[in-house]
Amino acid sequence: MWRAMLRVGIDGKEGWNAALTARWMSGRPLYPAFDALSANNYPPLSFYAAGWLGRWLGDYLFAGRLLAFIGFFTSAVAVAAIVKRLTGRTHSALMSGIVLLGYSAAVYPHYIGLDDPQWLGHGIMLLGLLAFLASEQCGWLFFLSAALMLAAGFVKHILVPIPLAATVWLVLYRREALALWLATCIALLVSAFALCLIIHGSDFFEGVFRDPRAWSLRLAYFGSHYWFKTALPILLLGMLFLPFAWRCAEGRLVVFYAVFSAAFAAFLFGFAGVYMNAIFDLEIALCLIIGIGVGKLTGEDSRSVQGQVYSDTATGFNSAAWCGLLLVFILGLHLPRSLLEVRELWEYGQVREAESANEIAFLARQPGPVACEDLSLCYWAGKNFEIDFFLLGQKLNQGLIDPHVVIQQLKSHYYAAIQTNEIDGKSVNLPLNINREIADSYEVVRTTMGAVLVPRRQ
Repeated sequence: MWRAMLRVGIDGKEGWNAALTARWMSGRPLYPAFDALSANNYPPLSFYAAGWLGRWLGDYLFAGRLLAFIGFFTSAVAVAAIVKRLTGRTHSALMSGIVLLGYSAAVYPHYIGLDDPQWLGHGIMLLGLLAFLASEQCGWLFFLSAALMLAAGFVKHILVPIPLAATVWLVLYRREALALWLATCIALLVSAFALCLIIHGSDFFEGVFRDPRAWSLRLAYFGSHYWFKTALPILLLGMLFLPFAWRCAEGRLVVFYAVFSAAFAAFLFGFAGVYMNAIFDLEIALCLIIGIGVGKLTGEDSRSVQGQVYSDTATGFNSAAWCGLLLVFILGLHLPRSLLEVRELWEYGQVREAESANEIAFLARQPGPVACEDLSLCYWAGKNFEIDFFLLGQKLNQGLIDPHVVIQQLKSHYYAAIQTNEIDGKSVNLPLNINREIADSYEVVRTTMGAVLVPRRQ
């Protein structure tokens, strides 16, 4: 949480989200034209939320971080509520929510409090799943669940495993409700697309659905191999408790969710630039399976042991014991690394903030457009979003943009300054010919946070 209060970009996503939010709130289009050097491939709802909250807070980036925390804790609460509904066990419900919080903080701390809509989308999607599970008892929740799932998809568009699992589950267990579900989802989706077309025009569809990132089987293999290893402890625990979750029809919905999450994550890792967040759906599904499994297991234990019935206190103790053992096991594996990261943040956090402030002040003084690879620096310097280094590089590699347009801007010294993440002034996101032109037309003058280049004197 302290890291989230520092005026230092955690990674490139933060400045990108904040810059696009600032662009929208200033009255400019949220979705640049496809042949522009800037880009937006995210749905719009997170920008609306960050814009509204950021106007109140005074900073769109910090607003995005706050929304990420809200989404993270909402996800944990929703996981606990789902387990409570499916098992009736309060302690197993609490355990599942705590395991999600603990495992995410221990294994994926980078995404905690990061200005990215991933956790906000998960929080909304899980509320939709909770409403879906309760819809048999309360019919209007059926429509609310569809609306929440759609809203989550318009926060982060990769969150498809839960709607897919819910649809398959209806085919198998509530076929009488399938037609109504599909009609509701299609009506909501068409209405949402129509609104986006009215508000943002066709650039919305090109930005979100015409993704220029390359996909390869090699990336899918290596990405899956690396990130699935990080989920191995919780994956093994999930496999252990999976038979208990499978025993009830609603538990099978969660199992479907886990299967679709694993398959979709493996597919997503094939795209360039996909990171750890692709596996979060699987992590959440496994926390649900573990919670359901522990709830069912302690429920069985409470019915009879040597002919005697356990009290609720004894059953709660069993669940609490499971919770403690699981957390000790998970956190213990990653405690040394986490302690080193906390120590480094404590020792160098304020130093980095001071360095960032100096870099921001320098960029703000430049009399003209500035291109930043770390967009948080340009955002805080009050500079417009000029270049998306990563997506521009992907478009150039795919032949979707004429490189001479970029080269001409560099030759003419259109940018008063260029900031790159490498201290030699190069960007790993840009092709060789663009890096060469940057080196020919600009010179490095600062290397505090990456490099800052200004036009070479003629």
